[in-house]
Amino acid sequence: MPVRRAVAVMLSLIALPVACGAADDGFDPPAGYYSSATGTGVALKNQLHNIIDNHSFRSYDQARVDLQDLDEDPDDPNNIILIYSGQSIPSQWTSGATWNREHTWPRSRGVGSSGHDNSDLHMLRPCNPSVNSSRGNEPFGDSSSAYWDPGLFGVSQDRGEMARTMFYAAVRYDGSDSSTTDLELSNGFPSGNNMGDLADLLEWHFANLPDTPERRRNDRIGDLYQFNRNPFVDRPEFAWAVFGPGNNDSQISVGSPLANGSSNATIELGEVIGGGALSGSVSVFKTGSTPTTYTVTAGSGVTSSFDDGLARAFTSGNGSALIDFGFSAAGLGAVSGTITIDNTDLTTAGIGQGSADGDDVITLSASVLDVAAPSWNPSSSQFTLNFEADVEIGDLPATIEIPVYNRVGSFDRADLVLDGLMSSSADAELSLDASGSVETGVPGSVQLLVASSATLGQLGGTFVIDTREQSLPGATNPPNLTLNVAVQIVSDAVPGDVDGDGQTDVADITFVVSNLGAGALGAIGTPGDADGDGQTDVADITFVVSNLGAGV
Repeated sequence: MPVRRAVAVMLSLIALPVACGAADDGFDPPAGYYSSATGTGVALKNQLHNIIDNHSFRSYDQARVDLQDLDEDPDDPNNIILIYSGQSIPSQWTSGATWNREHTWPRSRGVGSSGHDNSDLHMLRPCNPSVNSSRGNEPFGDSSSAYWDPGLFGVSQDRGEMARTMFYAAVRYDGSDSSTTDLELSNGFPSGNNMGDLADLLEWHFANLPDTPERRRNDRIGDLYQFNRNPFVDRPEFAWAVFGPGNNDSQISVGSPLANGSSNATIELGEVIGGGALSGSVSVFKTGSTPTTYTVTAGSGVTSSFDDGLARAFTSGNGSALIDFGFSAAGLGAVSGTITIDNTDLTTAGIGQGSADGDDVITLSASVLDVAAPSWNPSSSQFTLNFEADVEIGDLPATIEIPVYNRVGSFDRADLVLDGLMSSSADAELSLDASGSVETGVPGSVQLLVASSATLGQLGGTFVIDTREQSLPGATNPPNLTLNVAVQIVSDAVPGDVDGDGQTDVADITFVVSNLGAGALGAIGTPGDADGDGQTDVADITFVVSNLGAGV
């Protein structure tokens, strides 16, 4: 029965620059270098041996110079990094006083003194002389004091590097080269020409996969010095296929796996404003007793902490890993991208396991909103409005609603947020309330407030309104809105005086009749609208008649 997995997702909805995936570090093997490595077990070991055999010989003396390049401190080209201790010291050769050449596979355990194995740069490392002496010829392992732990001084990455060095040596040297012996790895404490402990080496390999300095070192040996490579640096999945004690039973999933081990998950990332990006993390789960390697490939628009083409790994037993991703929201509307996880082990213990484990696909989806478009006009860009109004003195204090718009576009827009005033230069009796949110196509408003202290005459001023977009990834600062106001404080109107001559008489009835049908219910400023309902009709004639004689 498939194992059900809940997809764990943590989202960080923040604005990010559109980023590219981690660039290829340039240290991959030449195309086709491992094309003949098609088997598993002994067959694969022999195929890899044939690929890396017969490398160019470098003398033991030459190694003193070669190591200064291969183990160069990336932060100081005049220094080298020493194995085990991680020290950075001047690279100049001082006849072994400050650093010497460590045979990671000791001479007393099978490495000769004159053959290719004695000066193989994959197996020689610069080392602190006292640390070299302390290690002696102890095999690698961490099960007892009889072993040497390359991470003794806290450099855990050296454990993985030494594991891959031992794998290389056991494949490269089978005793067929002159002045060499057959080098082999064994579980437990080794004897004769063997090294170990193989079980620890395998765990170290998967727990500390190759990093950029190790890949650079391998690449330079292959390109400049010996012209052969360490297969287990280039292709970490070779390790279990050659040295693992059995077929791989791992299964990787992001959801409920199908019979073939494949699984799918969809993550809804919500809304983002065009040009922004979303980021988050997603959990990947692994079941099975064996370790395994896997790759993560990010599709178009997606970036990932794993999006570098390098293998990643799970160690023995069940486990999980967290993949950080970024999703650049190109385009508008509904967008999506994918992350594909591939179990890259070369062996399988059954359907849906190891090499027979189907790919797992995470689909990221988001809705990309267009930028907010503030305007005083619903159909075009208008950032400045000249507004005029008459206010009767008897209506003071007064509030005047002035419409503001987030213009309709081809796609949904981010909400427009009115964030108060950037500046104000207006008469003291005038103020503006400019706050709130305006949705696309739904008019909002600002409120012009006229104080009760206003007197007959004209008031005016300019208000600059601060605008922004709703708080979503990609939010920008839209243009501000400017409002120029001119408010005339006038005497109270005479009821029924629709022609504005200051009295209600027969002329007002004539004015209403001439404008019958104007306006619509709720309209403002309709000619002849005596009762103020927004339209001119028979009711306005009745209103005028009932007020005949008002005014002077």
